[in-house]
Amino acid sequence: MSRLIFNSAEIVNTSGASFSTAGEAVIKGIVVDSIELTKEPTTVEIEDGRTLNESFAGSITLRTINTTTVDSGNADTNDGVAIFSVEDDSGNVVVSSNGSLPAAKAGLKLVGDTSVTIAPCYIMAHRDFSSGRVETVIMATAESVEESIVSAS
Repeated sequence: MSRLIFNSAEIVNTSGASFSTAGEAVIKGIVVDSIELTKEPTTVEIEDGRTLNESFAGSITLRTINTTTVDSGNADTNDGVAIFSVEDDSGNVVVSSNGSLPAAKAGLKLVGDTSVTIAPCYIMAHRDFSSGRVETVIMATAESVEESIVSAS
């Protein structure tokens, strides 16, 4: 049995490419045991009891022990911007921390030997204290008629 290991996560643009301020969207310290990758079809029943996959909903959920991104000048420190403040190249905040839709869609990329990307999607995040420490929970969710909503590279 093989296992996917991810070193970091990155908030990317809607096509899956890094923002021009790429270091400010990289998140280190992800808790690997908490990563969930899902892709579920939305089915509809048509005549004669047949079902049809109408669309696909994909999601990535992860936890990190960090509340900030990596500083673009020093890839080993987590003193960049707050995860809730990550902006796209147009200056729109792409991570919602209050349950409303963010100002713009983005993408979430898990970086490792095999990288997994979901884009375009809405990214929501919140702080969690249930483990006795501060963790940031990040959820990226998208729906598309294409089955490749969550892609690996």
